[in-house]
Amino acid sequence: MLQAFLALAVLFQSTERPEPLVHPDERATYTQALQQFGARAVEHFTGVACPGAAVAEVGHWPITLRDVLGTSGPVEGLRERVQVDGCGQTSVQNLIVARPDPDASWQFTFAVPGESILQFIQQDHVQERLKSEVEAYSHQDCSDARLIDTYVMANPGRVVFSSIPLPLSDDPSFNLNLPLQVLADNGVVRALSWAEVWMFDLCGYKRAIGVVFMPTLDRHFIVFPVPMDDVSPDDWPKRATPRPAGELSNAA
Repeated sequence: MLQAFLALAVLFQSTERPEPLVHPDERATYTQALQQFGARAVEHFTGVACPGAAVAEVGHWPITLRDVLGTSGPVEGLRERVQVDGCGQTSVQNLIVARPDPDASWQFTFAVPGESILQFIQQDHVQERLKSEVEAYSHQDCSDARLIDTYVMANPGRVVFSSIPLPLSDDPSFNLNLPLQVLADNGVVRALSWAEVWMFDLCGYKRAIGVVFMPTLDRHFIVFPVPMDDVSPDDWPKRATPRPAGELSNAA
C-alpha cells in the first residue's frame, strides 16, 4: 500500500544515463539538450528569457513514468536536476525526461524548481493551489505569482502533529498542531508526512508559503498550506537536507 512513498530508487552518482534512454554515442547530444531545456525551465517559470545562461548538472535519478510525456506507462525515465546561472540569478531546475520509443527523440518537461520531493504528477495541481493562496493573502496588488524555488523544511517523519517540538537536531522538524483523531479519521500516515516551503515572485516581491504533505493509507495525500506572509524572509524556516527523491518514490 505505501510502497509509492518508500525507498524504491537511489540517486545516481554516475554521469552515465541508462540505455536505451541515452545510447553511448548520444551522450554529447543529450548533454546539449539538457543544457538547452535547463535554460528554458527558467523562462518557463519566471517568464523572462536569459540567453547565454550557464547550466551545470547536479544529479539525476530513475523514475517510472505513467501517462505523462506521451507515455501509456509504465516507462522508465529520468529526473534531472541542474543549476542555472545567468542574468544575475542562480536557480535549481528539474527536468523530467522520457523516451517511449528508443529510436525517437527525448521528451523533456519541467518539474517545479528547487528541491521539492513531491511527485511530478502532483506538482501542477499543488502549484496552482499555492499560487492562489499566495495571491489571496498577499498585500500586493498582483495576480501573477510565479514559482521561483522550493525547499524541504522537514523531511518525512519530521512533522510533529502537536505543539511540542522535537529535540534539536541537524534534521529540522516542523510542528503542525492538528487533533490526532482528525489525522486518524483521514488515514494520515504521520511517519511519512513532510513539509516544504514554496517561494513565489509576486510582481517583484518575494513571498513564501509553507505546505505540509500528509500521505494517506489510500495512497493519496492531503495538502495543508501554512501561510507565511507575515514572516520576514530572514525568518523563513531553514532548509533541511532533502532526502533524494528516490528515497520517497521512483514514480513520477
